[in-house]
Amino acid sequence: MSSASATSTSPPNENPIPTTRRRWPTLSRLLPSQKLKHPRLRQIALLRRRTQSLSPKDPNGIYQSLQSNESALKLQGTSIKSPRLIALSPTGELVESERPPSNDSPPPGFVLGGEIKLFDTRLAGRLYTFVGEAGKASDIKEIVTLGERLLLEDVLKCLHGSAFGDVGLVRPRFIFRARDSTLGVLPGLHFDTEVVFDNNSGLKSASETLSGVFGVKAGSLRVSGYLGEKREWNKALKPEKFSFKGVFAGVDSALGRLVRVTSVGVELAGARKEGSFMRRAKYECTVEFHGSAEVEIPGSVVPLVLDYGFREVQGMYEFKLTKGGSEWVNVTGFKGLKLSDVQLLAEFPKKLSVGGVDFQLSAQLQFAGAALALKGVYSPETFYIQASVPTCTFDDLHALYTSITGRTLAEFSHTAIFKDLLFRIDASGLTLSGDVTIDEHRAVKAVVTIHRDGITITGSLKDITFGAVTITKAELDVFIGRTNPGTTSRESGFSITGNVHFHDMDISVSVHTLFEGGQVNWTVYGELEADLELSRLAPKVEGTFLDLSLRKVAFIASNVDSPAGVEEFNVFNYPVRRGVQFCAALDRVPQLDHVSGGRVEGLVLRAAYSDRGFSFGILFPAPVTLSLGPNVTSGPLSLEVVTSTVPQLVFTTTLSVKVAGQAQPLVFTFGLKADIDSAEGFGQMTNYWVNPLGLSENVKIGPDLAFELGIIYAVLASTGTPSKIGFSGGLAIGDAETQVAVALSENPTEQLVKTSFTRLSVTDLIRFASKIANESIPIPPEDLFTIKNGLFYISTGATIGTTYYPAGASIKGDIELFGQETNLECTVGRTTRIQALFEDVALGPLVVTGTGGGKASAMIELGLAKQHILLDGSVKIFDFEASIHASLDILPKPDISFALRVAWGDAIEVELCARVIGAADLKDLRGADFLIDMALEQHILDYISTNAQAQFAAMRKFLEGGVLAAEEFFEETKGAIEAQLKEAEEAFNAARDHWKEKEKELRNALDGAVSSFEEGLEELQKDFYQAEKDFEAAVYSAHQKLETARIDRVAAITSTLAKLQKARRELQAEIMSCLFSIQETKKETAMSYGALLLDLKVAEENVRKAQDEVDRREQALAAAQLEFSEAPFYRNIDLSIKVSHYQAHVTDAKADLLSAQTILTRAQSALEQSGFQSAISKKTEKKQLLAEIKTAGEQTIKDTEKHLETAVKENDEIIQKAEAEIEDHLQKNSSTEKVALKNKEEALTKFKSEKETQISTLKSHVATLSETPEFAKFEEAKSSLAMAKNAKSQLGAAKDAIRLLQEKAPAAENAGSILTKLERVFDIQHVELHGSLRDLIEKGIPLKARVKGFIAGKEIDFVLDYRIGETGEFVRGLMRKWWEELSGGFMDSFGGEEAREDVAGADRFSHD
Repeated sequence: MSSASATSTSPPNENPIPTTRRRWPTLSRLLPSQKLKHPRLRQIALLRRRTQSLSPKDPNGIYQSLQSNESALKLQGTSIKSPRLIALSPTGELVESERPPSNDSPPPGFVLGGEIKLFDTRLAGRLYTFVGEAGKASDIKEIVTLGERLLLEDVLKCLHGSAFGDVGLVRPRFIFRARDSTLGVLPGLHFDTEVVFDNNSGLKSASETLSGVFGVKAGSLRVSGYLGEKREWNKALKPEKFSFKGVFAGVDSALGRLVRVTSVGVELAGARKEGSFMRRAKYECTVEFHGSAEVEIPGSVVPLVLDYGFREVQGMYEFKLTKGGSEWVNVTGFKGLKLSDVQLLAEFPKKLSVGGVDFQLSAQLQFAGAALALKGVYSPETFYIQASVPTCTFDDLHALYTSITGRTLAEFSHTAIFKDLLFRIDASGLTLSGDVTIDEHRAVKAVVTIHRDGITITGSLKDITFGAVTITKAELDVFIGRTNPGTTSRESGFSITGNVHFHDMDISVSVHTLFEGGQVNWTVYGELEADLELSRLAPKVEGTFLDLSLRKVAFIASNVDSPAGVEEFNVFNYPVRRGVQFCAALDRVPQLDHVSGGRVEGLVLRAAYSDRGFSFGILFPAPVTLSLGPNVTSGPLSLEVVTSTVPQLVFTTTLSVKVAGQAQPLVFTFGLKADIDSAEGFGQMTNYWVNPLGLSENVKIGPDLAFELGIIYAVLASTGTPSKIGFSGGLAIGDAETQVAVALSENPTEQLVKTSFTRLSVTDLIRFASKIANESIPIPPEDLFTIKNGLFYISTGATIGTTYYPAGASIKGDIELFGQETNLECTVGRTTRIQALFEDVALGPLVVTGTGGGKASAMIELGLAKQHILLDGSVKIFDFEASIHASLDILPKPDISFALRVAWGDAIEVELCARVIGAADLKDLRGADFLIDMALEQHILDYISTNAQAQFAAMRKFLEGGVLAAEEFFEETKGAIEAQLKEAEEAFNAARDHWKEKEKELRNALDGAVSSFEEGLEELQKDFYQAEKDFEAAVYSAHQKLETARIDRVAAITSTLAKLQKARRELQAEIMSCLFSIQETKKETAMSYGALLLDLKVAEENVRKAQDEVDRREQALAAAQLEFSEAPFYRNIDLSIKVSHYQAHVTDAKADLLSAQTILTRAQSALEQSGFQSAISKKTEKKQLLAEIKTAGEQTIKDTEKHLETAVKENDEIIQKAEAEIEDHLQKNSSTEKVALKNKEEALTKFKSEKETQISTLKSHVATLSETPEFAKFEEAKSSLAMAKNAKSQLGAAKDAIRLLQEKAPAAENAGSILTKLERVFDIQHVELHGSLRDLIEKGIPLKARVKGFIAGKEIDFVLDYRIGETGEFVRGLMRKWWEELSGGFMDSFGGEEAREDVAGADRFSHD
């Protein structure tokens, strides 16, 4: 409301007096005359008055004038007629007092009244001047009343002919006063009167406006105005401008649906306008209306209180409402939204109702460091106010949000640029629309909306390309919520929504970005509405076992791996990888269950897209391993779907393969291709396998080892082992590159490294042997031999099947040697040994064959210091067969030698040794010749001597008894010898048979024990291996149980975590839904009732302030009334006016209080209305529902967490049990399989110990066969047989001697004596054989036998021929040679009994 006027208001007259000149006399009412006393004094006073002008500060002079009863006096230059002392009647009227007695002393203060002429016109008025203390005490100095009814032009002649000239006035008056700070009155001349509104004066239009617009019936209105600082009653009153104002109090008039007027003030204003030449000045007169109004505003039930101005301009109404110096707060329900300089302006034709007009609304708002000049429209149908914002920052928006909500926003890490925005406030809230760029994504028509729980930014974007993904119909979607957790209707975040057309599918997606490490990480995410089959992405799998059903399909594209914050939108918790991919949930895959040995659930298919199309991988909820028995284990599996012509599942992992001879396993990268029934694996180790099977640190297989694996699901399920397993790799044997294969068995001792080759030189072989021996073994001639079509083995010393593979490296294959190819067996090491059998080996003139029609045996030994080829077999020399042992030496120097064992006589053999003549070609020995150069052994010499003695005996008989005696002796001896020989042969045969039986018995016992041992060992080993397999199968099964338990644990935890995540997600979604509903309810309530509670508090505060103001003004009125009651009489007049002013102020304050109370009542009424209460109840119910949802959801989460704890505990117990079972199997003897294995092992050990003891005993018996009585008897019989045979041989020699004597008989007289002496001195000490083997064999040239010895002390040395197999002939030749020497003069040396001891003159024979 407007401030109170300086004059009191009066109600309009019921019957206003016509304002014509006839009805409104211009003569003032004169005060009645009073009887004058002391005429003399009066004359003196009149004389003084004529001579000087009095002053209110001279009460004595004025009082004396009154005592003299003068008819006039001059006061401050103004002539006053009929001056009188004035008093205030009990009714408040000014009345004239009697003339004061002449003898009275003047009072300190009084009021002088009299008639004056005003403003140099005929206008008469009654002047009341406050004199003395009355003037000093009061701010009112003079009052001039003009009569009861006048026209305004009577008072202000300058208004004659103006629009206001005929305006009727009731009880007009002037007051000249000093400043009154308590009432806020300016010093100077004031005018107040009642103005009459009728249709016959210049206020006709104003009267129509009052009644037509404001609903105020025309009447009179007390107005007042200020006319300047000067007091010039005698001069024409021509103010430059004037303004008379008054207020109709108690008005309550609705101006349409928006505005309600609570007071109507009227201002009659005039401004002097100087006329042109010869024209007098004129006044432009206007009527304006003002007052207080209540404006209904959107989003509030409490009206906005404004000051208004209303006037007519050129036939149009101008209606202006302003807020003045205060602010419009809580705009559209935002508690802190404040607008200053608020103005509503409407201009409309007079004939148009104000209720249908639109207001032009303007205001100012502090934003972005500047004052926004907002402009808009307010009408019953429309409300908005807006302004352009060239640029602003997110911080500016944050500051605005904080200022209007009192809250702060969550951190926004994205780069945001705002340009050319339109700031707008309307009934729905507060928005900014325009050009917005976030992280380089520009929306030229974006909308920033400020909500109570945060800020949203939306807008259309151009098509956006992220990598290989193009988003059409892109929309910006940003929400920055307040920092209070759990109070926003959605999660804070930045995203772009739109459509992606990919692989003939339209997918609704959203883009989420995050600024990290100086770059923007983006993720495109969208979920398909329906499930798919894998053939939708890979048509080749249609109709196959891999046409998997895909559930919960999501499209994901990103420029980084595992970006942060994806859990906010990635509801299925799929892995996010760089590139484009589809992810989906899978049911169980049977082939995976077969391979892993357990059920695997919670699978996720990841279809990654590239230029080559899709690649499909299957992800596990937890690491899954591949167990292929005790020797092959794997790392975590990864699984891929290969959509080729024949679709397959491909497993990849790392395989650890245990190999014999080393602690660390071999580690392969491994792949397994699986179809519906089986799987085949392939692997590779990109490194060397050093020291394979403990062979040598210098030997390595590689650099790439290939692994092979075959699985038949049914076999794997029943045995736990694959159907095929092994690996291969490169091996350099010297310069020969080979590819080895490693066969892995369930039994670690049966592991074997093998390779094949077509050709291997002796150089490569020895180089490889040098690596094994860690020595530099000399390399034989490269062309010595060649190994072809070989199989190379590395073993720890294993028997696989019936084949034994010696420890270390070995070779089986063909060898090219001696001009032929044959099989070989070779062990490679410090000394490489090769064994081979040959058909016929030409050794010079000899052909070496095997004994008994077999093959010749060759042993090649290639070592550090000695290298040779050893050849064993038999040869035929003439008709005789002889065993041969040849040595073809390479180191220390090349050489060839051999030894032949041939028969010398009955039961006697001789060893002939030969050495190659010259250099020999080891590859072809056919052309070699050998020199036989050897000495006969002692037993041969003994044989010769024995035969010689037999001959000597026969010759003696012959010489002594003649031929008949000799023949008789021969026959007798022959019979005895033959009988003896027969007896010896029979004894020998019996002893031999007995010995053979004994030997057979012992050897059969040994063979039986060995056979029994081998059979029993094989059986027990089978049992042991079976027990070992059962144990390993049990361990494998336990491991599988453990693996399954672990998988089940992860699956259970994953499932429960998924349920937990789902529960949390659903709870969050329900909370968000409730919060959104609550926010919507708040928004609806704010739109209907605004910040009612806050407005209610403001209204209560306004009522309190208004009441305080009423109380203050009433206290001021009471103080003024008290002052009036206690003041001297001369103060009654001015104090009565002051009291009237205070009464007016109290009235105005009460009007303001009433207005505030009305607003409060309205707010309270709105608070109590069913709509607001319903909204509050609805909000309360929703909050209660939110609390219930939180409670129920949190309970569900707690139950799920408890279930998770239970699942973890139960599965941990299962895992612990499985681990304990493995521990029992491995460490303890509690498992059945471990006990059975131990029992089998103990039985095997015991059996081996017992049998080995038995065999050792039997072997010792066999080894000591030569010590048995049977062998002694056999040897004795053999010796007896040899003696008998020797005797027979001697018999033959005797015959030869007799024949010799018959041919060359010496003189009888001294023959006997000579023989006796020679028999005693005959001593053959040395016989050497010498000759060419080739000459002997091919030309028949016999060997030369050089005989050395002594006869009767005389050394002999002669040469005889010796042919192999003709030992008798050799002996006969020896005797002939002796007899020839004897007959040729050797006998001359013996003469009678005095024969000399020495034999002289013997010829020496040269050696051929």
